[in-house]
Amino acid sequence: MRFTPLISRGVPNNALDGRPVIDLWGGHAYKAKTRPWNRDTIVNVWSTTKGLTAICAHRLAGQGRLDFDAPVAKYWPEFAQGGKGSMPVRSDKRRR
Repeated sequence: MRFTPLISRGVPNNALDGRPVIDLWGGHAYKAKTRPWNRDTIVNVWSTTKGLTAICAHRLAGQGRLDFDAPVAKYWPEFAQGGKGSMPVRSDKRRR
């Protein structure tokens, strides 16, 4: 089976019919190469979600469901605490 048909069929993860299709991992868990990487090695993902979040935000904005100039609190009311009630979405997405 080729990977391309999975993408074209819209498969949202690495499983097809409940079976893993892609299971890639390897290398070492530490720079010193003292421990091999295992299937269950815990790792920080740090900022790997920023790109996907930006893509989703721009798609939502394109659909008229997200306004970059609206206050973040419009979508996340708790964000307004501590005097942040008027901070626009546009400024929050530039945070690094």
